[in-house]
Formats: sequence, C-alpha cells, structure tokens
Amino acid sequence: MAEFPNVIVVEGEEYYLRKKKIEEIVEKILSGGFSDFNYLKLDGKKVSLREILSSFEELPFGAPKRVVHVEDFDKVKVKSSEKKIEKMFVKAISSGNITKTFLILECNSLDKRSALNKSIAKVAKVFSFKKKREWEFPSLISEYCREKGYKIDRDGVDLIASSFSDLMSLFSELDKLFAYKKDDKTITVEDIRKVIFPSKEYTFFDIQDAIITRNAKKTFKVANSLLESGVSLASIFGFLESSFKKAYNFAFEEKPKNPSFYERKLLSLASIFGRQGIEKSLVIIYKVLALSRKGTLSDGVYLNYLITFLNKISGAK
Repeated sequence: MAEFPNVIVVEGEEYYLRKKKIEEIVEKILSGGFSDFNYLKLDGKKVSLREILSSFEELPFGAPKRVVHVEDFDKVKVKSSEKKIEKMFVKAISSGNITKTFLILECNSLDKRSALNKSIAKVAKVFSFKKKREWEFPSLISEYCREKGYKIDRDGVDLIASSFSDLMSLFSELDKLFAYKKDDKTITVEDIRKVIFPSKEYTFFDIQDAIITRNAKKTFKVANSLLESGVSLASIFGFLESSFKKAYNFAFEEKPKNPSFYERKLLSLASIFGRQGIEKSLVIIYKVLALSRKGTLSDGVYLNYLITFLNKISGAK
C-alpha cells in the first residue's frame, strides 16, 4: 500500500466528498478478508489522544492491514497534563515503525497553529475538500451520471441541481434514479419528477412558478402545502435562496447565451425582481430564517411572513 502513508488526514467542509474519499481509502487498504475485524471508528468528541495512540499501535487481526478512523479529530481534547502522551503520539506517527495500521484523521479543518497538528501535517497525506458552490452542482451531476453510464439532458441536470443545497442529499437522490432506471440508461425530466418528488401535490418549482407569474394566492397555497407535506422550513427557504442567487448570477453576471428551460425561468425571476429586488429578497430570507430559529411561533407563521414580503416586492396580486 505505498499509495498511502500510515497517517492520512481527510479534511474540509464538504462532508459527502470526505466520506467518499474515506470509503475509497478503506476499500483499498482492506481489500482482502477480515475487514470487519480490522476497521475501527472512533468519535473524536469522546475519545482521548491516549486511546487513539493505543488503537494505532494495535496489530491487525488475521489480515496484513488495519485501519483506525477518527471522526471529528478536531474535537479531540489534549489536556496540559497529557504532554507526554502527545510526544509519544508524535513519535509513533513520525518514526515509521508502525507499518500495519493506517490512521485516518477526519475533520472540518486541521488547525496547523497547534504543535500537534503541525507534526501530523508533516507526515500525513492530506486530502482537502472545500465546500462546493451550487453553481458547480450541474457539472458534478453530469460527471457522476457519466461515471455510472447514464445519459441525462441539460434540463434534467438543472432540475436536480436546483432542488438541493448539499451534495449528500443530491447524490443520494441520483443513486435512487440509477436504481429506478437500471434497465434504461437515459434519465428524463419525468423520471426525475417521479422518483425525486413522488406523491407530492406540489414541488419547489411550483412555488417558483407562482412567484414568477405573480400569483399571490397560489404562492401562499404552494408554500403551505409543501410545509404540510413534511418539507422542512429550512429546505423551502434554502430553495428560495438558491433560486434568487442563481437568478442574480444568470441575469447580471454570467448571462448565458443559450439558456436552458430552467435558466430561462430564473432569468424571468430576475426580470421581475430586478437587481435591488433580489438583494432585498435575500436579506429578508436570511432575516426570517434567523427569526424562525430563535422564535417560538409555528413554521407556517414565518413562511407566510416571508411570502408576504416576496409578493410585495414582485407586485404579485
């Protein structure tokens, strides 16, 4: 396993990509049998540096390699009284004497201002995954579909990309689509609606359409129907935030020459609200969402409060 040193750091805000990289590393290291006995996961919020060191020094059981995976390594607390343990840990990872156990340290960020983390960074292979921005989602979707042997048109890509704000949910839904279309490698917009938005009277795009057509009554109806069907308030606010951000980008910055069906809708949204209207809408979304997290009123009150403001800005009737 010369591909990996015995200490590996997987860091970054993009949780999904972190987990995928760790899966890949573990599969390569523990490619033979006895993997269940030689993979140990530790919680950095509960484990001590002494316990991590002890686990790292253990030999594999019935196999040539072993993996110790520490989640939330940045949450491991090292007390001032444990300086001796810290020195022993640094010596263990730096000496090269431990060859059969691989230590994977997973965290949001390895803060190299600490002496311990500086020592780790010197000997470790570091994989960093920055948070992916929503404008990167379409290319990620297209690439993932190609890897899995599926074809998906541009409108389908835009529909999926506009429906999620995190990669974990997005790729989970793509995997559902692949399972649904296992005998047919072409994914259509209808497939997406059927698999990703099943049994729902309305989807996120119905609220977008109601706003674009300035239909105040329907905007309230769709928004509240989504809430009643189990869609979280944060998800609705997240979709609206994403729609306004993308509309602003397409209309005033990127200006696509050949916009897709969904990009044309976002351009319509931008033409209705204008630059200042979008900026004002985003501020209101952030403020009402913050209020909902601190307040004691029902989600419906905060949702209707937001819709009232958006309808007022758009001139809906």
